Amino acid sequence: MSKRTEPKPPVDPRTRAGIYGLGALYLAYLFCQIAKPYLTHAPDGPTTFQLFLGLVILGGGAAALALLAWRMYRAPEPEESEEDVPPEDGGD
Repeated sequence: MSKRTEPKPPVDPRTRAGIYGLGALYLAYLFCQIAKPYLTHAPDGPTTFQLFLGLVILGGGAAALALLAWRMYRAPEPEESEEDVPPEDGGD
């Protein structure tokens, strides 16, 4: 027979929000790495189209992840209801 496993508690939304926030920061960092050669007029820097495309993709992704992280962080923590708590056995 298979043993019953205890259900895992839900993941804390603030933990997931932190991971999403780090992802947003990383995408912003990648955009800065694209923009730096363009702004310093380096000879091998990206074209204006490449910079705009990077802004749309990386900047949009960073903004979306930051928004999701903020909404998860601000969400109220779930309360444990009586239905979720397993009944205690009396040991009979």
